[in-house]
Amino acid sequence: MHFDIKCQSLISVLHGQTLARKVQWQKPADAPAGKGEDRSALRYEATYRQARFALYQQDGLQRNPSTGMDGSSMWFVLAILDEQDSEFWREVDSNGSVSRLYRLVQRRATPIDQIYAAIVDPVYEQLDREAAEYRRENSGWRASLRRFKRTFVARFMSVSSARA
Repeated sequence: MHFDIKCQSLISVLHGQTLARKVQWQKPADAPAGKGEDRSALRYEATYRQARFALYQQDGLQRNPSTGMDGSSMWFVLAILDEQDSEFWREVDSNGSVSRLYRLVQRRATPIDQIYAAIVDPVYEQLDREAAEYRRENSGWRASLRRFKRTFVARFMSVSSARA
């Protein structure tokens, strides 16, 4: 099998196993220095079937051939680590399978459920309470009587203002 096909198959399997929650990615307490990665970028590591993987973002400069100017771009790196945390294989891409894997891992590592429960749920609960109170006030025979009274007063006021 061609090497590029093997690389893509490996990334595809890691993506599928991460979706199935069989590969657990963690942020290491201290990311190793060096190796070219941007230390401000998030780095994730996982062990799967006796292989250790690192996944991170890396800023890269690339020359735009049409303008001749350098531009900054974000690259995503999947690396296999040895026992000394050195990368002995890495796959780099800017908008492909490694970036999709990185985004999946980032979504899984983000505590979005807790954030949602703390911020959004209270707002919707308050809206539900207000809607229930509104329905309670505007239903039944008393609400019908209030609507009739408002309609009657409005008609009476329009007739009396027309005569004046």
